[in-house]
Amino acid sequence: MSGSVTVQSSSSGPTLTIPFSSTENLNLAQQIAAGISLGIASGTILSATSTSGPPPTIPAGATGAFFQETPGVTFLPQGYNAVVSAAPGGTIFGAGGPGESVLAGNGGLTFVDPAGSGTVVAGGGNNEIVIPPNDTGSWLIATGGGNDSILALGSGNDTIQPGAGSNAVLLGSGKDLLTLTGSDAITASTGFDTIDA
Repeated sequence: MSGSVTVQSSSSGPTLTIPFSSTENLNLAQQIAAGISLGIASGTILSATSTSGPPPTIPAGATGAFFQETPGVTFLPQGYNAVVSAAPGGTIFGAGGPGESVLAGNGGLTFVDPAGSGTVVAGGGNNEIVIPPNDTGSWLIATGGGNDSILALGSGNDTIQPGAGSNAVLLGSGKDLLTLTGSDAITASTGFDTIDA
């Protein structure tokens, strides 16, 4: 069974609906969407959308949520700890903060984060997630159906769930936990990894 999640994209009320063909990730996506919507509605999270141009700089100490609704490449300034991608084939370079939340539908997401930690949840499509070697944070990466490429090269302790499809996962030096349900190729490094296939 597939479904969708709805996220409030501004304090004035408009919402954005993200389709999910991956039932494995739907519940997690609903929790993330609810947290973002609550923060925007209460004013604790500032929102911006790609339909208005690149994400503006936000005040120091504030938290932002960026809504990628149009194709293209986006570089997030510091403070944008929440991302909702509804664009087909969007590429997002994260802000590198702690506790980031990245939510994407079925269009296929490329997400690169220079540092930080957090959760990446996609509903489907062919996704590419890149966490570089210098990143010491821990990530939960759940990409759903599709043929995904996950490079979790940092030293954090990551939890990775590529879902169905033909997936390629490259691991760094952390203590990682992988739950595999597709046709997957795993390349391990110097870490201590647990694989549940």
